[in-house]
Amino acid sequence: MKYLKTYLFITAALCSSVQLSKAQEGGVEALITETIPDCSGIEYNLSRLIPEFYNSGKLDSALILSEYWLENCGESKIINTTKNLLLFELNSNYTFQLEEVLKQDYYDDYYGRRNYNYGYNQAVLARYSKLEEFNQKLVRKFLERTDLSTYDRLVFESLNHNRKPLLNALEKGELTDTPIQNEFDSIVNEQNRKTQFHAALLSGVWVPMDNAKLLGTHPTIGFKVGLKRNKFLFDAVFSFRVGPSGNMYQVVQNDSLVSTDYFLGGYIGGEFGYELFKTRHSELDVVVGLAYDGFDAIKSDPDDDTKYVGFDSFNFNYGLAYRFYYNHFSYLGLDGKYNLVNYKNVGGTNLAGNTVSVTVSWGFTGASTSPYIFKQLGF
Repeated sequence: MKYLKTYLFITAALCSSVQLSKAQEGGVEALITETIPDCSGIEYNLSRLIPEFYNSGKLDSALILSEYWLENCGESKIINTTKNLLLFELNSNYTFQLEEVLKQDYYDDYYGRRNYNYGYNQAVLARYSKLEEFNQKLVRKFLERTDLSTYDRLVFESLNHNRKPLLNALEKGELTDTPIQNEFDSIVNEQNRKTQFHAALLSGVWVPMDNAKLLGTHPTIGFKVGLKRNKFLFDAVFSFRVGPSGNMYQVVQNDSLVSTDYFLGGYIGGEFGYELFKTRHSELDVVVGLAYDGFDAIKSDPDDDTKYVGFDSFNFNYGLAYRFYYNHFSYLGLDGKYNLVNYKNVGGTNLAGNTVSVTVSWGFTGASTSPYIFKQLGF
């Protein structure tokens, strides 16, 4: 059937000649009522002819028909799928162009209409039903093969209404150097250049130094929220330090020295950072921060007239923050910072000394959300 295109052309020409003859015979009335074959009719006929040619073993002819559809009636997801499936059948080394398929809505017509009314949509579904059945038959046939590459299997699983494995692989960047992964990464990178929201839960340790080490090491819990644009980021951080001090220490209460081991600390501040480098899975930032830092030494108690005693300090800190992205949108972080503080316990135990904080975080970024990117790809 290598002359199929010529045959189609000659057939179209003959149809035009016949119509012209009828018009000449019937005069003006024939011209008024004359109909011109449109893509609705072409697509309807080809959606039945392609499976028939394939079932007759004429793969080349079926492929030519699919290309005729694309050349004369424009692209649609269903015919792009058909063409790619036929190319794969003819050559198992062919790389299925999934991104090409996803660029079109499944039932786009020649005019690219996407918002069909119910009746029109039902007509379109009926027009393509035979070809859809044919595509699904081919997909299931290919999935039975044991020699498929990881990429091919994920593609055919996706076309078989099981998209989750493919989406997970794209998020993890596992389909290196494939067109669909390249397009996915391109969209992610474009989004990363925009302002991103991010948030994280925090857990770690707070280690005082010098005289302040009498307060002991304390666990910290908290959260942070922030924005990132290009390589610059800003976070608002809130955390608490809990647990008794490592040693008894003295404070002044009601003009008297009182010993205590009570400790409840807090941190509220802002951090500014800059991205030093970033790969697919890793990011390293340098960060500096300004914060209010303090702790309670004695709780107030109205019942026995116990007076509250606490200490606070301006906190200037700096350090490094590392993130490991296990997909494009979620990460595990590790921050290490040196904190310049000055707890002034006038008349009591000397608590002067800076602190070191180490924090583990679990967070997510909000700009490059999966649904948005998959929508951009056509899923």
